[in-house]
Amino acid sequence: MINIKSLGDLVIDFGSSSDIQKKLVKAYNNPKSFFKESVKDQVSQTKLKKNSFNFFKLIGKGILWMFALIGLLMLFNFAINPVEFLNEPGLLFMTVLCNLLLAYLIYPHTKWGKKSKLANKKISKNDKVLNFENSKEYKEILKNLS
Repeated sequence: MINIKSLGDLVIDFGSSSDIQKKLVKAYNNPKSFFKESVKDQVSQTKLKKNSFNFFKLIGKGILWMFALIGLLMLFNFAINPVEFLNEPGLLFMTVLCNLLLAYLIYPHTKWGKKSKLANKKISKNDKVLNFENSKEYKEILKNLS
């Protein structure tokens, strides 16, 4: 129960979880320690999210490369036996589609596909969270909580 002078009593039900209550007590009794713990939790969650995103991104690119390499093999087959491909429009369509996919995957590695220096220096939200403990803001907040 919390007593608010102008409104009266406020009852907060935490359900069966006493973890929230412990965190609120810690935040009230030791705000500096609570702040440090909260930042560490946020950093660990950001690292986990970033790693899982990179994992699925890697799997997706692997699948795209597999189709692109199949398209390259189909292109070599077309060079060897073009009559078969001209008689099968679906086969020709798949060859073109897979080779466009190959061009899409190779383009970022060419001189025309390189990103500008400003785009490389752009800081993402995840990087801000991961580097927050080394920032001036973090140190200033800790100083104010003392």
